[in-house]
Amino acid sequence: MRKIYVGVMLLMTGLSEQVSADATATQARAFCEKAVAHEKKVGHAQAWLDWTEPQANSNGWKDEDLYIFAFNGNYEVAAHGVKSVLIGKNLKMMKSLDQADGTPGTYFIQDMMDLTSSGKSGETVTFNWTHPKTGENTRKVAFSYPYSDGTEGFFGCGYYGK
Repeated sequence: MRKIYVGVMLLMTGLSEQVSADATATQARAFCEKAVAHEKKVGHAQAWLDWTEPQANSNGWKDEDLYIFAFNGNYEVAAHGVKSVLIGKNLKMMKSLDQADGTPGTYFIQDMMDLTSSGKSGETVTFNWTHPKTGENTRKVAFSYPYSDGTEGFFGCGYYGK
């Protein structure tokens, strides 16, 4: 029964039939650092376009389970590598899933905004999220970065793991 469930989840999320390993912290940080350099080079407005699907699928801004997400200063999604339908949506009040021990979820987007608004770059926020390959409540770690020109908001990427 579990094999069927995972197979259905793979079809629903548009992933290939072959499940690959999750990205590591090192791979995710390197992907984010590549995004930092790109944003500095082309500016946030062009970067938002480049990081958003379907363009992200063909221009190197989606790599297995790594993709870039971006928010403006109003907590609205400005770019998303796998769900362009979120563009313009205000996700300030979005909470992560509860942890296995019952600890309530967190307002992880607010946490990332708080980090970058205080001048921190490349810091992480940890939260629980539904794993796109398994459908399970899984720990996710996201890196967040401020815009190079001082524009309010942040961008980043994350990985599933310990």
